[in-house]
Parts: sequence; C-alpha cells; structure tokens
Amino acid sequence: MSYKLLKDGSLLKDGSTIPADERNADYREYLAWVAAGNVPEPYAEPEPTYAQRRAAAYPTIGDQLDMIYHDRVNGTTNWQDAISAVKARYPK
Repeated sequence: MSYKLLKDGSLLKDGSTIPADERNADYREYLAWVAAGNVPEPYAEPEPTYAQRRAAAYPTIGDQLDMIYHDRVNGTTNWQDAISAVKARYPK
C-alpha cells in the first residue's frame, strides 16, 4: 500500500483520490499509516506539454495589439518578428 500526495492536498491510492478530511475512513487509514512511520510519495509538478510551452511563449494579446499599433505607426515589424520567433522555436 502506498500513497501519493496531490497538488490540492488530497491523496492518491490505487488510482482513487482520497480527500484530506478526517471524516473519511480512507483518510483516517492514511493518518494511521503515516503514524506507523510511513512516508507518502511527494507531489511532483508535471512537466508542461509542448502545446502549453508554445502557448506560453506568445506575448499576451494586449502586448500583441500594442506591437501591431506601434508597427503601423513606426513602420516596424516587431509583432511579426515576435510571432515568427515563437513559431520557429515551437513549430507545429
């Protein structure tokens, strides 16, 4: 029997989630398991997916609109350059 801590403080045991609530019999069983000297597997933040990394690399919509405005006023290509850099780094 082993337990894994989850991000919200609940536990995972045999594919089932156990809320951190002392009214729950499974949680009381977990507390007894810990009291006996056992240690649960710690929570590990999952690695972001490729799509999540790509989406996070884009400037915010507000920043993109600001770039587009200034590009039109100044005759620059900052917006296009920023978007092209993300697409080059994270191609589909």
